[in-house]
Amino acid sequence: MDIFFAGNYFGTGGPWNVNKNIVECLKGKASFTHFKSKILRMMEMIYKIVNSKVIVFSGISSVDHITVPIAKKLHKRIIYIMHGCLSWEYEQNNYFSNQRGIDNERLMLEMADKILCVSSFYKEQISERYPQYRQKLGVLTNGINWNVLTKNRNMSITRDDSSIVLIGGGRVTKRNLQVCQAVEEINKEDNVNIKVAVYGYYNDNDDSKAISQISCTRYHHVIPQTELFNVLNRTALFVQNSDFEPFSLGTIEALSCGCSVLVSHNVGAREVIKELTDDDVINDVMDISELKSKIRKVMRQGNNERLWSSIDKSTTSNEASVERLLAIAHSFI
Repeated sequence: MDIFFAGNYFGTGGPWNVNKNIVECLKGKASFTHFKSKILRMMEMIYKIVNSKVIVFSGISSVDHITVPIAKKLHKRIIYIMHGCLSWEYEQNNYFSNQRGIDNERLMLEMADKILCVSSFYKEQISERYPQYRQKLGVLTNGINWNVLTKNRNMSITRDDSSIVLIGGGRVTKRNLQVCQAVEEINKEDNVNIKVAVYGYYNDNDDSKAISQISCTRYHHVIPQTELFNVLNRTALFVQNSDFEPFSLGTIEALSCGCSVLVSHNVGAREVIKELTDDDVINDVMDISELKSKIRKVMRQGNNERLWSSIDKSTTSNEASVERLLAIAHSFI
């Protein structure tokens, strides 16, 4: 086939889940990898790069310093779906142990013919950080797997009205610490007992320790998506307080599970949730007073049905997103 989708879809987590959804819609329209084994997958990638005209990389991998130069040397057209910015996130999160990832990201940005950001807001951020690549930036909004999410929506499940879920652990850019601090103050001031469950990897060089020491908080390791859905189905509020969040499928998943949501103005998924009001959006992720006020309002009034019904399920689907990707890829053939 003319188009080879080189994205890794064998792991668990944001970009891997997106890639799985893309692969499901690409069958019969583009080639992709089949082997889980790193060595076999590498051999398969090189073979398919040689035999394709357009190569789509989705996210950064540990072998990009091999596969991307091969594609470039063979004069293949390269499309890069940019889910995040490693160099930016590592700076903010005090994480410096993946130099290979940083180098591969730099190489990908330099060699790609087209860089597709997963939201318009994120494209603006990347164009400011990398003005030299502004002319080759585009937008491919993350597709949403409505087939799974609509089946998962069960509003009859008993929900804990005093529960909040946060994802991303102690990563500084998620600003989960500030949410936990706000809830701790609400509990004291209002004499209530709101509980916060934080899911993510525990690291010594971020906010993990500080979060785990707050009395209203329970810190949990990363869990599979299906388990997280079960948790969200019983949760009142999902908060995404990030100061850097290209999209956030987690916000859409939380809405599908019946949670009310509160998101920062930095969350790219805001673009597809048409009925967001100022009460639903955090303007200053560090402002504890604003967080307290908006957590109180959303937990009291709820916003799930209003926000869920405001999303256009057709134009935001996986199928629609993949069709846009294929149109971009065919424009290079």
